Amino acid sequence: MYPESNRFQRFLLSGLVKVLEAMQRIAAPMIGGMVTATVLPLLVIPALYYIWKQWEGRIQFSQKQ
Repeated sequence: MYPESNRFQRFLLSGLVKVLEAMQRIAAPMIGGMVTATVLPLLVIPALYYIWKQWEGRIQFSQKQ
């Protein structure tokens, strides 16, 4: 319909290619960080706390005897 809009679309898409290349390199670390930020407080920290409390209880029990 409008030939100048087709030219603008090509110009816009050629500029977006560089941006999308940079975003591809950023995407994997960003997703990894989001997964780590979710898993760490929900699973790892409570498990470490539980292990620490068990270890602390064993030390107190052995000192009483």
